[in-house]
Amino acid sequence: DLLFYMVPLHRYRVVEVKPGKYDPADLGQLSGYMAIAKHVLNTPVDNPPVGLLICREHNRVLAKYHLEELGLPMGINDYELKKVLPTKAQLAKCVTDAERQIAATKGV
Repeated sequence: DLLFYMVPLHRYRVVEVKPGKYDPADLGQLSGYMAIAKHVLNTPVDNPPVGLLICREHNRVLAKYHLEELGLPMGINDYELKKVLPTKAQLAKCVTDAERQIAATKGV
């Protein structure tokens, strides 16, 4: 879970990250966090918080209906670990490069 304050917009951004598939209950949890931000953190000059649910995958049509019915400023997006995490080859290259740099500094 992440909480950001967007200074130019005078509002909190509440982000909920879920490792699995979209579950409508996740929106309930996110809306609860948004309510806390609104009632506990907001000052009179702040705009209402906005929420973002990030999950492994989601059904866009179902999510659209759930968001529409809640009527809150929230969005849903998904992620792919393959696009976020480095490959084994990339990690191996980093380790090899680091070992070379360490060996070079020991020889100095």
